[in-house]
Amino acid sequence: AYGLYPVDAVLDEMTAAGVDYPRDPGEIRAEETLSWIAEHAQEAIAIGEVGLDGKWVPEPFWQLQEQRFRQLVQIAVDADRPLIIHSRKREALCFEICREMKASRVQFHCYSSKLKLAKRIADAGYYLSVPANARRADQFGQLLRMLPRERLLLETDAPYLSPDRERLPQNEPAAVVETATFAAELWGLTLDETATIFADNYRSLFRDEPFGD
Repeated sequence: AYGLYPVDAVLDEMTAAGVDYPRDPGEIRAEETLSWIAEHAQEAIAIGEVGLDGKWVPEPFWQLQEQRFRQLVQIAVDADRPLIIHSRKREALCFEICREMKASRVQFHCYSSKLKLAKRIADAGYYLSVPANARRADQFGQLLRMLPRERLLLETDAPYLSPDRERLPQNEPAAVVETATFAAELWGLTLDETATIFADNYRSLFRDEPFGD
């Protein structure tokens, strides 16, 4: 997937204004990155992570961040590619923009906002992904309990959000089985049946095989 992390979309401007952030922009230049993604979008399986971040990005930069997010949504729509959304504290606006701009295939990555909004996202035909710590983090467990199974995906957000910080201090992709096992328990299914549901959802969103050819 090709994307522009929501903070990176305005990090140059934030740094120039003296806003503190744990890292500097490095070689990332938002306008150049947007042009590159537009040029190469057909090569990607998806456009992402992209979105809006209200945790690290101060309000004076929200308008520019939204402008660049809209550019990325349009790139995905034009290239017929799904969007992978990363959002903190601005999930509702991300959802509204995707609907407004007719994005048809959208995944809300590592969704941790309100359950009411999650239901609206699922009702719109979009997907929400659940990380590997769902068993110990109820905001993620609720997604498995309350949302339609056909709207859910697995992820790890590695190296973060480990299912067990003592046993696995640094998360890794193999840990998706932890959430699949938890989902199978909640749904009263076998692990194979649960894996089939998630694999079918992946195919529907990405139009690709989850385990390669």
